[in-house]
Amino acid sequence: MKKALLSLALCVIATLGFSQEKSNVPLFSSGYMALPGSIGEFTSAGSVNSQGINHSVFSLNSLTAGNQVMAFSIPQMNGVHGPQAALTRAGVNYSLDESTAIVASLGYYSAGVVEARDNEGNILGTLNPNEFDVRIGVVKQLADDLNVGVRLGYLSTNLGSSMNSATITESAIIVDFSLDYVIKSTDQFDLKTYWALNNVGKKSNFSEGNLNYLPAQMAMGVVMDYSLNSEVMMSPQLQLQRFLVPTPPIYNADGTIFAGQAQNPSFLGSLFTSFNDAPEGISEEVKEWCPILSVQTTLKEKILLNVAASLESQEKGNRQFISMGVGYKTAKVDLMAGYIIPMSTTAGFYDNLAAIGISYKL
Repeated sequence: MKKALLSLALCVIATLGFSQEKSNVPLFSSGYMALPGSIGEFTSAGSVNSQGINHSVFSLNSLTAGNQVMAFSIPQMNGVHGPQAALTRAGVNYSLDESTAIVASLGYYSAGVVEARDNEGNILGTLNPNEFDVRIGVVKQLADDLNVGVRLGYLSTNLGSSMNSATITESAIIVDFSLDYVIKSTDQFDLKTYWALNNVGKKSNFSEGNLNYLPAQMAMGVVMDYSLNSEVMMSPQLQLQRFLVPTPPIYNADGTIFAGQAQNPSFLGSLFTSFNDAPEGISEEVKEWCPILSVQTTLKEKILLNVAASLESQEKGNRQFISMGVGYKTAKVDLMAGYIIPMSTTAGFYDNLAAIGISYKL
């Protein structure tokens, strides 16, 4: 096992130095639309679920979840956002022992049939943009209350297709990190905090006109599993998300910078400068964090009820919606369903988004 961990660490180092010329922003693999990425997670507006397996914060609960496979799907997205699309994710959690687990996931997103038009609106033809990603990693317990994980991934996408490059598939190698820590544990509650950094790796450099830039995504939060009595448990949670991408400065007429700073084009530099490069200062930096509030109620360890809200600024992505979910747990199979309601008239992408999911304990 030590050799496996060493090999994975060496792969991470290699990934951070890996250079690629093109890599489109993956709307769903990166969590760009704030849609969560795994069973037990899609009912909570993108926040992690302390009782499920999570796509972004993959260390949380992976050592206690046991061996299981899971899948969820949004079979049709056909609100006011445009063409029909579909998203499916699957994952595996396998415990080697009490302190080590292997996690793996894969996802496929289809943007549906997209019409390509010229400047005058004439239809030139149709495209079927899609995206695929696969990730595998290790979660290790470093102390009684601390779990850490690292995961390697490969992403292939042609979401940037056009009539001139419809067959070009772009790809990127990425690495994810995740950790969670038990702040306090009693007979009545468990209070945990977590942090995750996803989609790290040297891909195409950033520029304002480069649509092939893949931003890293950070998430951190706190979650509490609180037992009201022997039959009811509530899990309130607060999560903050942000993309580590440079913010454009404000320019003078002569092209010099009036406010903000020059955007750092390197993948590593942009991870750090993205925290203090907003032209409006701290007030704008705060807007770049997307707060997510959620509460899940578990009844008799079988029935799950969830409500959550994503409250991102309209100026920084407009991920504003409420999600509701229900689930039913059995000894071997968990079934879940969720529905998303947009809170903003300009957040039309979230109209009519419904999902179903299943997990099976091995």
